[in-house]
Amino acid sequence: MGKNAHYSEKDLKVLMEFVGRGNTAFISATEFPLDLWARFGETTEEEKYEDEVENDPKEDAPDEEAGDKEDEEYYEDEDDEYYEDDDDEYYEEEQDYIDLEDCHFIAHRRSRRIICNFSSTNQPYPFQHRGFVEEDEYNWSYFNFGTCELGAEVENLGSFKNFYLNFVRIPYGEGYFYLHSSPILFTNYHLSEEKKLEYAQKVFAHLPQKTFYWDEFNKVLHQDDNDDRGPLEYILSQPSLRWAWYLMLAGVMLYFVFYSKRRQRAIPVLAAQINSSVDFAETIGRLYYQTENHAKLAKHQFNLWLAYIRRNYNMHSPEVELAFKERLSLKTGAPPELIASIFNTYDKLRRRTEVTREDLIGFYQLLDKFYTYTEHLPAPSSPANG
Repeated sequence: MGKNAHYSEKDLKVLMEFVGRGNTAFISATEFPLDLWARFGETTEEEKYEDEVENDPKEDAPDEEAGDKEDEEYYEDEDDEYYEDDDDEYYEEEQDYIDLEDCHFIAHRRSRRIICNFSSTNQPYPFQHRGFVEEDEYNWSYFNFGTCELGAEVENLGSFKNFYLNFVRIPYGEGYFYLHSSPILFTNYHLSEEKKLEYAQKVFAHLPQKTFYWDEFNKVLHQDDNDDRGPLEYILSQPSLRWAWYLMLAGVMLYFVFYSKRRQRAIPVLAAQINSSVDFAETIGRLYYQTENHAKLAKHQFNLWLAYIRRNYNMHSPEVELAFKERLSLKTGAPPELIASIFNTYDKLRRRTEVTREDLIGFYQLLDKFYTYTEHLPAPSSPANG
């Protein structure tokens, strides 16, 4: 149910097989696909319908002027139950036109108001189009079987203006197609009125009381409506293309297996870092010794000794003090006399203008004796615990 019925060749084939097995299809649209009409039989302009009333209503039904006059008389007798405005300007002359590209079984009647009825009863059901402008007219679709031969028996179930077929039944196989050309009559706007709701109920009363399948997909024109098979389906249907497709997939998989890992240069192995402090000290010592700069070498040894005390015992004393010597003796276990001798000897050496080789050796022996005492002691406690 909608403005157009969009069916692909495959969809239409399934629908026809469904109806041919004894089921019923109801389609309400303003346009129907030509393929649907072609399936009902060959269409030729020379053949005529056997039943002129059902297939060519122009012969037995009243002419258009009589139909228009009847509609106007009906609306003139209404007491505004359905419409509020009955000005004469709404009843202007209506125009009728037919689309004739090959064989079109749908034509249009331009009008603002129509009166629908069923072939089994004369009960009128008035409808009026409501557009943005009150005077807007509407193209009411109807079935036009007078130009081409349908090739199937058409049963007239309903019309408007007692002339234009808008509800028919067409047999197909063991089932039936119920076609309605005015889907706008089933919108909420019209169904909100009791009289028009009754019309919709009588339309659906023609359908058998079975399970209903509602089709929403074919209301919209899809891109693949004219192509039943997709590209991949066609490729797989051809042996050569199918093997080419499989080889391509295998190549892609092999590429991902062997070449998808990140590729980079080999990372060189770095050698472990070596503590060269001792080598540095020995190198500096040999340098000073070879240059016979004994005073500078003695100063360097004394500074290294003070750095050793700061690092291991957290003791800082830029000046020689008695309290510092006593604390250092307690922490290291070295005799106070040895510590005092180190300070006194260095004090003498830095006052001299020239330091001999023997003086440097004597000072070195005092420092080495101090280191001998500290090597046998446990690791000093942290300042927080000391």
